[in-house]
Amino acid sequence: MERNQGYTILEKRCIGNTGFALGYNSKAPQPYVTWQFRRSTPHEYFWGHYYTDKSAAHKDYRRRIAERRREPER
Repeated sequence: MERNQGYTILEKRCIGNTGFALGYNSKAPQPYVTWQFRRSTPHEYFWGHYYTDKSAAHKDYRRRIAERRREPER
């Protein structure tokens, strides 16, 4: 199972050259996170959005994917 900064990656999705990940760390003050990554460097995460609530994090994960799908490929 992949990990980043103590978070276990639960889901990952790529859209074109961009990807998003959903992570969980039970010991973190905000145990859920969504990150962005590039397809060319899939283990280098950035632009993290941190949450205390799983449903809010999953909603953000889905929103980020949907927004990326609407953007033209760069």
